[in-house]
Amino acid sequence: MLALISGCQDNTKTLQSDIKEAVFKAEPIAPDDLNVTPIERVTSAHIRGLHLLNDQTGWASGVGGTVLHMTNGVQWEVIEVPGYAHLDFRDIYGFDALTALAMAAGEEGRLIRTEDGGKTWTEVYTNLEEGIFLDGIDFEGKIVFLEDVEEKTYRVDKMVYHLLTGTNLKKAAGIILGACDECNVGEAPTLSLNVALDDLLRPLGIPVSYGLAFGHIKRMLTIPTGIRAAMDADKNSFELLEAAVI
Repeated sequence: MLALISGCQDNTKTLQSDIKEAVFKAEPIAPDDLNVTPIERVTSAHIRGLHLLNDQTGWASGVGGTVLHMTNGVQWEVIEVPGYAHLDFRDIYGFDALTALAMAAGEEGRLIRTEDGGKTWTEVYTNLEEGIFLDGIDFEGKIVFLEDVEEKTYRVDKMVYHLLTGTNLKKAAGIILGACDECNVGEAPTLSLNVALDDLLRPLGIPVSYGLAFGHIKRMLTIPTGIRAAMDADKNSFELLEAAVI
């Protein structure tokens, strides 16, 4: 199984984070201060993912294979994606008004891509291994963790290639690869796993570390997400810069 976990970036030599802290205010907002325009509800589906590119264009996704598309700042169009009604599209990323990538979570790990505003879709990533669970696809400005176990080099190579071509993984602040325990079992690959991944990731020009002990191995680190962190690829080190629990 290929596991994807997003952390926060650091953009000094060890990638110092510039992510803004969220501020929650308890003071109520007076109704007169609100400028709200009601819109017609177009679906009863539970919406899980939302990406607004600007005040005119947006993409949303949800249960039952639901995809929504907005191009005029007001009206959302419901898009039916044939063959995917049984899936939960937990996340969606819009590149522009025509191009988007939707991600299915759960027992079927799938990424589908449209380049014509949702009229047609192409599946660009598939993983049906037991335990697969994709939780997000926006990698820009983040430290990304990738790991696998008991898998063949060519399959891991293919999955990472699809992520590079189908998502914004190229814009990650850095990538940390797990130990990938017992990969290439029972075969002599043309390339070792780390050499194959190096061929894919070195051209990105971002920090990449290999062999951190996390994921599906006996002695593993538990890595929280959504907090500031730092990595140093030269030292093959990773550091959390703030507490994971408040």
